[in-house]
Amino acid sequence: MRFDAQEHIDRWYTQGHYPAIHSPVVKMAVNELRGVRGVDVCCSHGLLGTQLFKNHGLNMIGVDGDHKAITLAREQGIPMPIHEMKINRATAKEFFVECVMHGAQFLIMRRCVPELFGDDLDFGREFFSTAESVGIKEIVLEGRVRTPKATNKLATVEAEIALAQPFFRVFAAEGNVAYLRVDE
Repeated sequence: MRFDAQEHIDRWYTQGHYPAIHSPVVKMAVNELRGVRGVDVCCSHGLLGTQLFKNHGLNMIGVDGDHKAITLAREQGIPMPIHEMKINRATAKEFFVECVMHGAQFLIMRRCVPELFGDDLDFGREFFSTAESVGIKEIVLEGRVRTPKATNKLATVEAEIALAQPFFRVFAAEGNVAYLRVDE
């Protein structure tokens, strides 16, 4: 089932079940994060951020550019605020203003780094540099599953992590989920 499938939000709405596909990210976030205010980047319906908020007390906002997913989330009563914004060079400043206004200490980036930065690695490096400079201290990153036919420049979690360095360093990793933090 696709990450943005209607079935995920229907199961949450009718049964209170969160998608099992979020479990590795939730586990890493709960075990590693020090901060309590975060942004779920490319959040789709907002179920991951909602789970972190409702079940683990993290203060979350979401950002996504998919109007249809955000509309569905609002219709179904997702409690996490979601800002409609496609992150790119033109909107990066606005994104970081949202981060500062929220007091964000961390980002959750689930399977979105290749789509955001795979065609513009320089923008990716600028994004992570700016994140660090505005007070983002931690990132929980879930990379894409390795496939033999991948053509994106960021086809592995290792490539995604490398893009975030030297601003963030890996402190924990399991499978394709990593916890990155600013050196202190």
